[in-house]
Amino acid sequence: MEIKNGKTLKKVEIGDTVYMLPTRNARYWHPHEKYLKGVVTKIGRKYFTVDRGVDGIRNNFEERFTLDGAECVNDDNYGYILYGSEEEFARDTERDQKFSEIRNYFGQSFRKKDPSYETVCKIYEIMQGEGLL
Repeated sequence: MEIKNGKTLKKVEIGDTVYMLPTRNARYWHPHEKYLKGVVTKIGRKYFTVDRGVDGIRNNFEERFTLDGAECVNDDNYGYILYGSEEEFARDTERDQKFSEIRNYFGQSFRKKDPSYETVCKIYEIMQGEGLL
C-alpha cells in the first residue's frame, strides 16, 4: 500500500520494519529510547497496524496508523511518527536539530557576531529558491 502524506514513509507492506518516534505523552513512556522498532502486521482499507512487541509483563502493543497520512490513531494523548529506515530517522533528526540552532540564532535580539551582508543574501536566496519565502 502507498502512503501519500507520511513524513518519510512511502510504501508499507506486511512484514516491513518501521521506526517509530514517540510524540506527546509517548515521549514520557520511552524516555531513554530514540525510537521504537515495529513490524507491520495488518493492512486494511483505511488503517495499517504496527506491532511494537511484548513488554516485561506480557502486554502486546499494537498501534494503528492511517494509510493516507501515517497518523497514529488512538483515543489517548500519545502518538508516533513513522520512518521507513534508521537513516531517514537520523537525517530528519539532524535536520530538526540544525533548524532549531538556526532559529535560535536569528531569534536572538543580540548576538556576539552579526552575519555579513553576503551571508544573509545567500540564506535569503536559498530560502526563496525552496519556496519558503
